Order: sequence, then structure tokens, then C-alpha cells
Amino acid sequence: MLGVYAGRQWSFIEEHLHEVLGRTAREGGNLDAALAHYGAMLACGGAPPAWQAQRLRTFLDTVQQAALQQVPFSPSVSLSFPTY
Repeated sequence: MLGVYAGRQWSFIEEHLHEVLGRTAREGGNLDAALAHYGAMLACGGAPPAWQAQRLRTFLDTVQQAALQQVPFSPSVSLSFPTY
């Protein structure tokens, strides 16, 4: 389903899909996939700062969980930070 929306610059839809897929992967124990989706979700941008902060916490919680379970992962996150 993600392939249908990818690259269309519909950031809210892509962000939502990555959030749902990340949560599903995390709940299923696939932390590597969860980190990939959460990282992609963070890179979508466009969400209000409070949402971005919550999503960053979710990503970092998943990183911590993966580290505790010694899950090999290499999250690659490219973030663009707002300028004020």
C-alpha cells in the first residue's frame, strides 16, 4: 500500500502509513522494520511540533528497546529541521 502513495508528496498520508506500519512491526516484534518505518515517518515532516516530538519519542523508545534486546539495526534517518 505504501508504494501507491510514495513519491506523490502526500506527506500526511505517507507519515500516517509509516506510523501504522511501524507500530504494527513493533507490536509484532520486528524492531528493525519498526525503526525503518519510524525513521521514514520522521523524515516526512509537515506535522505540528507536538506531533513531531511524540513521534521522535516513539522512535527513540524503539531504539532503546532494540538495544536492550540486542537487535542488530542500522537506522538511517535524514531529518530536516525547521528554521525560525
